[in-house]
Amino acid sequence: MNSKLLELVKDGIIKWEDFHKMLCAYNTAMAKCQKEIGAIEKLSKGRFSYASYETIRDETAETLFNNGLCIEQWHVKRGDEYFVISLVKHNDGYEEEKVTPMPINDTNKGQSPEQIIGSALTYAKRYAYNAIFGIATYDKDPDEFSSKDEKTHGEVTVTSPECPKCSTAMVKKMSKAGQPFWACPRYPDCKSSLPYKE
Repeated sequence: MNSKLLELVKDGIIKWEDFHKMLCAYNTAMAKCQKEIGAIEKLSKGRFSYASYETIRDETAETLFNNGLCIEQWHVKRGDEYFVISLVKHNDGYEEEKVTPMPINDTNKGQSPEQIIGSALTYAKRYAYNAIFGIATYDKDPDEFSSKDEKTHGEVTVTSPECPKCSTAMVKKMSKAGQPFWACPRYPDCKSSLPYKE
């Protein structure tokens, strides 16, 4: 919930009824977007198959616009850590900010520091975007999932359950013992997990 707007309500600058209307309009728009945005095919290939950030933005832009929503994303550095800030705005005035950790893998050989940060930024923006709007991605052939892919990153699948704590589409992960389980992609902010059932 937007704490800045709540402060304005407490201070009497915004009426509670107006705040409630803005919040309801925002939640309705988000629910409609999550219903209307279908699963997006993973068309980009590299070490893993994935739906690129550009593809996801292109496939969802019209749905967001039609529901009065827009999203801004940027990164910040706090101490030695980087984060992606995602600000989702509704045309009624309500907005929500989400913060996603942006892990930096500086072991990529042959990449400049700028390329390393750019890659991490795109990766974190894509996962934050998918989590906010509950977007599932899929391979054309569901049998193409490799255990290496799932162990390393996890992927949102068409049948992913919703996180019971934050309502984000969960990702399939592998435990150290080799057992699959559902995990929230917002970890470590949300540490929810569920048993995996075929």
